[in-house]
Amino acid sequence: MRTKTFLPYLPYAAAAVVNLIADLAHLDALARYSQWALMPLLILAVLLTITPLRSPVTAWLVLALLFSWGGDVLLGVSFVFGLGSFLLAHVSFIVAFTRRAIRHRNPSWTWRHAMPFVALYLALLSLLVTHVGAMLPAVMLYGLALCTMAAVAAYTSRLLGVGGLVFIVSDGLLAIHLFRPDLALPQSGFWVMLTYTAAEALIAIGLTRTVRRTPSAVPVALQDAQATS
Repeated sequence: MRTKTFLPYLPYAAAAVVNLIADLAHLDALARYSQWALMPLLILAVLLTITPLRSPVTAWLVLALLFSWGGDVLLGVSFVFGLGSFLLAHVSFIVAFTRRAIRHRNPSWTWRHAMPFVALYLALLSLLVTHVGAMLPAVMLYGLALCTMAAVAAYTSRLLGVGGLVFIVSDGLLAIHLFRPDLALPQSGFWVMLTYTAAEALIAIGLTRTVRRTPSAVPVALQDAQATS
C-alpha cells in the first residue's frame, strides 16, 4: 500500500496503541474510551481510501464496522447484545466480500481450504460446550458466522483471509478468557485487543485494496447499485 494511502489509517493505529498501553497499565477508563474510538477512526480511513466511494461494497464494509463499533460499546453493557452486534458485523462482512464489484478471487483457493476453518470452529466448540450453559445456541451461531466470514474472506483474497483468521484467534482468546479462565493467557485482554485491532485493519485494508485493483470496479459498482435500488 502506498504511503499516502496508509496515512489515513494512522489515527486508528495510534488509538490501538493507546488502547493496548492502557490495558497493560490497567487504565480502565482510557482503555474503554480508546476502544470506542477505534471503529469510527477505521471507518474514516476506509472512506478516505476506498474507490469507488459510492458502492454496495463500501456500504456493507462501513455497516460491518458500525456493527463492530456497536459490539465494542455493548459488550461492556450486555454480553448478549454485544455478541449480537458482532454477529451482524460478520454477516455484513460476508455480504461485502460477495458483491459483484469484487472480481478478484484468491487463485489458489479450493473448497478444501475451508476445512481448517471448520476444524477451528469444532475445536473452539469442544473447549466451550460444557462451560457456556444456556448461551450455547448463541455461541454456536456466532462461531458459525465468524468462521464462515473467515472462509469467505480467504476465498476473496489472501490478505482478507489473514484478517479473518486473526479475527478467529481474537474471538477465540476472548471466549477462553470469559468461559475457560483456566486456559486463558496472561494479560489476555491485551492479546484479545491486539489481534482484534489487527483483524479489523487487515479486513478494511484488504477489501479497499481488492476493490481498487478491480479494473471494472466502477461500472460493476454502478450495476450493483442499480440492482439494489
